[in-house]
Amino acid sequence: MNDLTVDETVCFADAPFVEPPTVDGNSAVQILSRIEARTPIKSAIHLIRDNAPYHRCEEARRWLPHPECRIRLIQLPASSPHLNPIERLRARHS
Repeated sequence: MNDLTVDETVCFADAPFVEPPTVDGNSAVQILSRIEARTPIKSAIHLIRDNAPYHRCEEARRWLPHPECRIRLIQLPASSPHLNPIERLRARHS
């Protein structure tokens, strides 16, 4: 299997991602595009997403089904911060 693993996602912390001025549908698509571009040898990229509006927006829904898309979404249920890894990380650092 040639998937992007959780351990490999840590390397994105060192990557020079440009932080968008606002978090919206367009910036969500830009980030998805960059993740795909930075992992050209992976056959699938599994991303966990919560129910933030910019994850469910029209721009993301239009972009995700493009024919070459290797991103596979893992949708968290609504109102489940205990399942969201980023919420656990925030809790540790607050």
